[in-house]
Amino acid sequence: MVMVSIKLEANSKLKGAPKPVRDRYVQNWRNVFAMKAPQFISEHIAATHPFQSRTGWAATKWKGEVVGDKVRITSLVAYTYWLNNGVRPHQMTYLLNAKGAIPIGTSGGTIFRRPSVASMLKGGWRHPGRPATHFFEQSIEKLAKFMEKSHPELIIQNMHYGT
Repeated sequence: MVMVSIKLEANSKLKGAPKPVRDRYVQNWRNVFAMKAPQFISEHIAATHPFQSRTGWAATKWKGEVVGDKVRITSLVAYTYWLNNGVRPHQMTYLLNAKGAIPIGTSGGTIFRRPSVASMLKGGWRHPGRPATHFFEQSIEKLAKFMEKSHPELIIQNMHYGT
């Protein structure tokens, strides 16, 4: 799962306003940021097509929430971590625990194979890996720039990406 925690604060343009007014104003924009983040992520995925296969769930299952003085954007789909950060090439030994045959797409159609220890020892069943797309960071940066440009009185800082 990918996640980011972002801190929004008021800059000097709002410092003259009473503290309750300033705090309420910034809190409203935290809510807007939290609501817009899933939309920006979905639009970025639709515009750039960073994935090789169908990933409708990864494009639409996001949650934005305000936690204290920060906004947290989280994926609700576990595999978005690998879509965002990539996968190193590796031997797929975990397939030895598969309950049935594994479908493999070929130019002639789909075939079904069962992995064995012997085929693993021969070097078979290797995942070729996939490069990192960093779609999550790119879409959050795009949203932050949009918010800073349209609302210069806000300061967006302390963007911490994690899992």
